[in-house]
Amino acid sequence: MLGRVRPWAPTAAHEAVVDERHVTAGNDWATGYTELQCATGHCLTGYSVRGSAVSAALCTAAPQGELGTSGRTVWFGRGDNRGAAPKGGDFAVGHYKGQCAHDEYAAGTAYTGRVGSARTPDASYCRKPGQGAGPRRRTRLASSPPRKPVTSPHSTASPSATQMRGRRNNSPARSPPRSPMPRTDRP
Repeated sequence: MLGRVRPWAPTAAHEAVVDERHVTAGNDWATGYTELQCATGHCLTGYSVRGSAVSAALCTAAPQGELGTSGRTVWFGRGDNRGAAPKGGDFAVGHYKGQCAHDEYAAGTAYTGRVGSARTPDASYCRKPGQGAGPRRRTRLASSPPRKPVTSPHSTASPSATQMRGRRNNSPARSPPRSPMPRTDRP
């Protein structure tokens, strides 16, 4: 159980997840978002970003039978969602935080690539250890309305899923270089 400290074996299998290969049919825990979910028997041990955009999740195998298979979604894209008595203090002052309960572990993260989004994490998938399949629960901040595309002069549009298809490593398209010539149409 997660209540006690259990070091993971240094030789435990690690997997970088860059797509939704482990999201099972009927368990779309963040509808409309890209879900980087660990395989059954693995937990989320890290994730990577390119700029501010999520690019991969790092999952690590756990001892057989230690991890559960059903979970809940913790939304934090529009405000903190850390439960009634969160542990760990304000670990990211001035930023929104999502946190699994003290008796849960993280099994995935979700983001959106909609226009106006920076592809930053918006949700975590939390599971209880050793819990079998069961009904899913979604947790949304009561003060947060359902997600809508947000545009900001500081955010950059990311390519749509259609535009991303076929690109090597899902890397964004590069813009053509800017011309060094000054504009002559201004007075």
